[in-house]
Amino acid sequence: MSIDEIIGLVIEGWKLSRLTPQDKRDRVVINRFLNKFNIFLKNNGVEIVDLTGQVFDSGMAVEVIYTEDENKDNALNSVIVETIRPLIFINGKIAKVGQVVIKKCE
Repeated sequence: MSIDEIIGLVIEGWKLSRLTPQDKRDRVVINRFLNKFNIFLKNNGVEIVDLTGQVFDSGMAVEVIYTEDENKDNALNSVIVETIRPLIFINGKIAKVGQVVIKKCE
Protein backbone atom coordinates (compact mmCIF):
# COMPACT_ATOMS: atom_id res chain seq x y z
CA MET A 1 0.00 0.00 0.00
CA SER A 2 1.41 3.39 -0.98
CA ILE A 3 1.66 6.44 1.29
CA ASP A 4 -0.97 8.20 -0.86
CA GLU A 5 -3.38 5.28 -0.36
CA ILE A 6 -2.79 5.32 3.39
CA ILE A 7 -3.34 9.08 3.51
CA GLY A 8 -6.56 8.67 1.51
CA LEU A 9 -7.87 6.09 4.00
CA VAL A 10 -6.89 8.27 6.94
CA ILE A 11 -8.74 11.27 5.50
CA GLU A 12 -11.87 9.21 4.78
CA GLY A 13 -11.80 7.80 8.32
CA TRP A 14 -11.46 11.31 9.72
CA LYS A 15 -14.47 12.46 7.64
CA LEU A 16 -16.46 9.51 8.97
CA SER A 17 -15.57 10.52 12.53
CA ARG A 18 -17.19 13.91 11.95
CA LEU A 19 -20.58 12.42 11.02
CA THR A 20 -23.38 12.41 13.56
CA PRO A 21 -25.92 9.81 12.41
CA GLN A 22 -29.34 10.01 14.04
CA ASP A 23 -29.85 6.27 14.30
CA LYS A 24 -28.32 4.84 17.49
CA ARG A 25 -27.33 1.57 15.78
CA ASP A 26 -25.48 3.49 13.06
CA ARG A 27 -23.61 5.50 15.72
CA VAL A 28 -22.61 2.31 17.54
CA VAL A 29 -21.32 0.65 14.35
CA ILE A 30 -19.42 3.76 13.25
CA ASN A 31 -17.91 4.30 16.71
CA ARG A 32 -16.83 0.65 16.93
CA PHE A 33 -15.14 0.91 13.53
CA LEU A 34 -13.47 4.23 14.39
CA ASN A 35 -12.12 2.89 17.68
CA LYS A 36 -10.48 -0.04 15.90
CA PHE A 37 -9.31 2.20 13.06
CA ASN A 38 -7.71 4.68 15.47
CA ILE A 39 -5.93 1.87 17.34
CA PHE A 40 -4.63 0.57 14.01
CA LEU A 41 -3.40 4.05 13.04
CA LYS A 42 -1.67 4.61 16.39
CA ASN A 43 0.00 1.18 16.24
CA ASN A 44 1.32 2.05 12.77
CA GLY A 45 2.68 5.49 13.62
CA VAL A 46 -0.12 7.53 12.03
CA GLU A 47 -1.37 10.65 13.80
CA ILE A 48 -4.32 12.80 12.70
CA VAL A 49 -4.39 16.42 13.90
CA ASP A 50 -7.61 18.43 13.62
CA LEU A 51 -6.63 22.06 14.21
CA THR A 52 -10.12 23.54 14.66
CA GLY A 53 -10.16 26.07 17.48
CA GLN A 54 -6.40 26.62 17.59
CA VAL A 55 -4.76 30.01 17.09
CA PHE A 56 -3.41 30.20 13.55
CA ASP A 57 0.34 30.54 13.13
CA SER A 58 1.86 31.16 9.70
CA GLY A 59 4.46 28.49 10.47
CA MET A 60 1.84 25.74 10.72
CA ALA A 61 1.89 22.97 8.14
CA VAL A 62 -1.46 23.99 6.72
CA GLU A 63 -2.88 25.53 3.60
CA VAL A 64 -5.36 28.31 4.30
CA ILE A 65 -8.09 27.78 1.74
CA TYR A 66 -10.40 30.53 2.96
CA THR A 67 -10.22 33.50 5.30
CA GLU A 68 -13.47 34.68 6.90
CA ASP A 69 -12.35 38.29 7.10
CA GLU A 70 -12.35 41.41 4.99
CA ASN A 71 -8.59 41.87 5.48
CA LYS A 72 -7.47 38.57 3.92
CA ASP A 73 -3.85 39.70 3.63
CA ASN A 74 -3.29 39.77 7.38
CA ALA A 75 -3.63 36.42 9.14
CA LEU A 76 -2.21 37.74 12.42
CA ASN A 77 -4.46 37.13 15.43
CA SER A 78 -6.53 34.58 13.53
CA VAL A 79 -8.10 31.37 14.74
CA ILE A 80 -8.78 28.20 12.78
CA VAL A 81 -12.56 27.94 12.57
CA GLU A 82 -12.73 24.81 10.42
CA THR A 83 -10.42 22.00 9.42
CA ILE A 84 -11.17 20.93 5.87
CA ARG A 85 -8.43 18.27 5.84
CA PRO A 86 -6.47 17.29 8.94
CA LEU A 87 -2.71 17.45 9.30
CA ILE A 88 -1.34 13.90 9.00
CA PHE A 89 1.90 12.59 10.47
CA ILE A 90 3.39 9.19 9.76
CA ASN A 91 6.15 8.11 12.13
CA GLY A 92 6.48 11.68 13.39
CA LYS A 93 6.95 13.23 9.95
CA ILE A 94 4.45 15.35 8.07
CA ALA A 95 2.79 13.15 5.45
CA LYS A 96 0.07 15.61 4.38
CA VAL A 97 -0.43 19.26 5.26
CA GLY A 98 -3.83 20.27 6.55
CA GLN A 99 -6.35 22.56 4.92
CA VAL A 100 -8.09 25.11 7.11
CA VAL A 101 -10.44 28.07 7.22
CA ILE A 102 -9.32 30.94 9.45
CA LYS A 103 -11.03 33.98 10.90
CA LYS A 104 -9.50 37.11 12.37
CA CYS A 105 -9.94 37.39 16.13
CA GLU A 106 -11.63 40.55 17.34
